[in-house]
Amino acid sequence: MNLYCQLLEQKIIFEENKINVLYLENKAFLVKFIDSLCKQFYKKELSLELFTLSDENKQLDITRETELIIDPFNLDFNQKKIINSIYENLSKIAQTDEYYLKTNKLTGELINYVNDLMADYNLDLNITDHINIIDLLKIAKVHINNEYDSLLEKLIDFAKIIQEVLNIKILILVNIKNFLTEKELSIFYQEMQRQKIFILLVEHKYDQEKTLMCEKNLIVDQDLCEIY
Repeated sequence: MNLYCQLLEQKIIFEENKINVLYLENKAFLVKFIDSLCKQFYKKELSLELFTLSDENKQLDITRETELIIDPFNLDFNQKKIINSIYENLSKIAQTDEYYLKTNKLTGELINYVNDLMADYNLDLNITDHINIIDLLKIAKVHINNEYDSLLEKLIDFAKIIQEVLNIKILILVNIKNFLTEKELSIFYQEMQRQKIFILLVEHKYDQEKTLMCEKNLIVDQDLCEIY
């Protein structure tokens, strides 16, 4: 996979067992880059699409293939697209041979219960003859547990969830090196490589002594010169 950005001369190539780290040392350029990412990912400005993702010359929808993490402390495990996908998957399970009879019995009993309630009410009421399993899941407030002992554990689980549920292939993380130790970064990289999730870190200050073996660096210096 390749990521193209109109703000950069070089494309970012995602390879197995390599972690892309983009250092933007010019603070104004860093802000512009992150702001452009946010506008495209969150559809705040549809005309501004500076980032393009491709795989074998086929253009992909970057917002479907990629997850952008600006604030690692406020990861939304129960965002609408994740929960809706979980509801759909659970609904399919409810229709399998193992659960089919249980599902029909439960929905039938619920319809009978509501009919009994309405029979004791003065108004002429009616209900549907079919209950959607997704509606039941919403009533039960099915959600993902997001209590974790460490930021590293939280990041790893979040990445695994969005890959499994949303089929996310790339994580873009901003300034994550400010919050993880080198050991934690190494563990995070290993887990993402095991899950075959590509990584792009967007950082501010380059420090050669803190570069890990698997990292592939692109530096944009204060004068906006690109250095490999």
